[in-house]
Amino acid sequence: MPWLLKMTLLAATIKAAVDLYLGWRMIRAVEYLSPTSGSSLAWLVVLLFLTFYLFPLSGFFQYLGGADVDILTYPKPIIYYFWFGLAFSFQVLAWIVASDILKISANANGINAPFVDQIYGFLVVGFFLVILVYTGYKMYSDTLDIEVEPITYTEETLSEDLEGFRIAHITDVQADRYTGQPQVAAYVDRVNAEHPDLVVVTGDLISYGTEYVAMAADELARLEAPHGVYFVIGDHDYWAGSDEIAGALRERGIRVLEGENAYREVGRARVRLSGITNVYSRTAPVEEVRRLTRDSTEAELRVMLTHQVSEEIIRESEAAGYHLLLAGHTHGGQIRVPLFFTRFSAPDFETPYVQGQYQEGEMLINVNNGLGFTLSPVRYNAPPNISIIELRRE
Repeated sequence: MPWLLKMTLLAATIKAAVDLYLGWRMIRAVEYLSPTSGSSLAWLVVLLFLTFYLFPLSGFFQYLGGADVDILTYPKPIIYYFWFGLAFSFQVLAWIVASDILKISANANGINAPFVDQIYGFLVVGFFLVILVYTGYKMYSDTLDIEVEPITYTEETLSEDLEGFRIAHITDVQADRYTGQPQVAAYVDRVNAEHPDLVVVTGDLISYGTEYVAMAADELARLEAPHGVYFVIGDHDYWAGSDEIAGALRERGIRVLEGENAYREVGRARVRLSGITNVYSRTAPVEEVRRLTRDSTEAELRVMLTHQVSEEIIRESEAAGYHLLLAGHTHGGQIRVPLFFTRFSAPDFETPYVQGQYQEGEMLINVNNGLGFTLSPVRYNAPPNISIIELRRE
């Protein structure tokens, strides 16, 4: 079974468990509001919920029929509808559970049961409608709107020549049928509008194959920074053919770092950029990380670039006195589902470094959300972003 289909079916199974509970509570809530016709109306709502599963079930039955399944070729609306439903179900779950707790508490304290039932019905139906609209708006916004995230890194001994130096960190462009030339071009334009001194891209130029390599490389070639643009290989680059990806970028003047260091002179200060390939199919050996980080004190600013964060890279980089570790891969979770007082996503089961900034000793780790998609062509609570890291003396 294809990996994308397997993960989609897993998500659908989890959603089904939640929807069984939500459907049961919705039926009861509508019956409380309209004892005569409420049951029929509630079952119509349940049938509407079942339509969320058209996408995963279509793929599953196509697979059972022996066909080659590529769920990325399915019509966009049916894909969007399923993932919208997933976010909605978990978003509303906490509010329905809270309503149930209030109802149980009210009944236990002897409050008039019919009155409690009416209030409960209004709460449940109200939460469903409000959160339905909210989820649709937020998913639309989080999928399309690119955010610029300002980050200030302060260092007491920072060279005066690096005061105000600005690094643009982007990642996971993942050019494909969903992230085409207009989207990549808009991403590049937003970076250029920030006038960074240096741009780093931490992997995944494309999602699959080589059809979109030239287009994505052409767009990245438009990035403007006086101290250059640097790239490290990501998972999808590695699978598609890292030599072809690296070659296309180098032809366009972008420096690709594959287990090597690069240096930039900023006035009298020296910046060291270390790039290492750390992906699913190629875990960077600790010996390579140590070789790469050796003699790091020869530079006033030391930056480690990798697609995936690992404990070994963190440990060795911190020990060698690196100031920044920049990575991507997780898409910030891409679909971060709210559940009670927390949010969770698939990458949370893989790494503690999913989204944003983390401090390890004196080293700042930044995990950028990226631009493109994996598994689903939507985002929720993880909008595409551009990190602008500005250096300051304390």
